[in-house]
Amino acid sequence: MRVVDHHSERVLQQFAERESRADRAKRLRTVLLAKQGFTAPEIATCTGFS
Repeated sequence: MRVVDHHSERVLQQFAERESRADRAKRLRTVLLAKQGFTAPEIATCTGFS
């Protein structure tokens, strides 16, 4: 999985924590996991996405 580097991990984490909509927070956490080097199957397991 390739993630374009627009924000640091810290900033993505802050965005996810402050996001009031659960679906958007989950997507932000997904990007954060990808940026941290998790594979797509690992991310799917962590987030529940297929």
